[in-house]
Amino acid sequence: MAEKKDLLSRLKDLELKELEGNETVQKILENAKERALIFDLVGEPVRVVCAFPREVRYFYEKNRNRSDKDKLKFEDVEHDAYDIMAKLCLDAPFNTPAFWEYFDTHTGMFWGTFNAIYQGIEKNEEKIGDFRKK
Repeated sequence: MAEKKDLLSRLKDLELKELEGNETVQKILENAKERALIFDLVGEPVRVVCAFPREVRYFYEKNRNRSDKDKLKFEDVEHDAYDIMAKLCLDAPFNTPAFWEYFDTHTGMFWGTFNAIYQGIEKNEEKIGDFRKK
């Protein structure tokens, strides 16, 4: 059984190296990084991702059906939200949880901003889905 896992691991590594060495694949990834949605944060443009990153999707899925939701502290939820928001933003200082905590502490506008950005990304993903259906 260990040999089979080792073989699968080596095949996966080989596939990964092939993808990493493929110029077309790398160009697609680079182009995707350059694409962004722009949100106005009190007069300052903030570039955010066009679609939810895998890490954020997995976080939501993992926590969606938590059985201990009633035991969560709001402070923990806030820190998770600051972390998610940082992952959605592409440029400094917006791509750090510390910025969002500081912004929230001084303005109280974090949750409204979070919801607007979340909804904007969701709408963009719907457009991407509509394009794929055509």
